[in-house]
Amino acid sequence: MQATDNDGADAAALDTRDTRDTRDVVGARLIQLGSRVHRLYMECLAALTTPLSVRQFRILDRVDHGNTSLGQLARLARRRPSTMSKSADSLVRQGLLTRTEDVEDRRIMVLALTPAGTALLGEAREAMSELARWLVSASGMDTASLAVFIDDFYEQTEHAMDNLGAPLPGWLADSAARLPLWANGENRDVRSAG
Repeated sequence: MQATDNDGADAAALDTRDTRDTRDVVGARLIQLGSRVHRLYMECLAALTTPLSVRQFRILDRVDHGNTSLGQLARLARRRPSTMSKSADSLVRQGLLTRTEDVEDRRIMVLALTPAGTALLGEAREAMSELARWLVSASGMDTASLAVFIDDFYEQTEHAMDNLGAPLPGWLADSAARLPLWANGENRDVRSAG
C-alpha cells in the first residue's frame, strides 16, 4: 500500500491490523509529515525581514541560551565544528553575531548576539510560536495527548540519534528487523550530511 497526499481517503482504506505493511505505510506517512512540518518551518524562517536557515536560527537561539562556543554548538547540533564555524561566520558577516576571543583562553572564540541578531531572533521566535500554535490546532488532537505523544516520540528519536553510527546496542538487538538501516549504524555518513 502506498502513502499519498490524500489524507482522509487513505486513512479509511488503511488496514489497521498491526502488520509490517501497515507499519510501512504509517511510517511513510510519518516521514511525509515530518518533511512537511520541516518545510513549513523553513518557509517561516525564509519569510523573516532577514531570511534565516534552520541552522542559523538554531545557532542564534542557542547562543541566546548561553551556548556561546563553537564546540558547544557543534555538540548540540551533532555537527562538526568546521560546519558550525561556517554557519557562525555567515551570521557574523550579516551583523547578527559577534565573534571574540575568550578573555581566559584566547584559543576559544565566544559568540554573542548583536542588537540586530537579538531583534531578528525575537521576530523568528514569534514566527515559530505562530507556527507551533497552528500545528497544535491543525492536529485536531487535544493538547495533552499530543504533548505526551510528541515527548515520547522525541525521546525515542533522540535515543536513535545518539546511536547513529554505533554498533547495535543490546536494547535494539531483539528488534533490529524493525529498524531502518541508519539506526543500525549501516549508514555512518548520516551525521555529517548537511
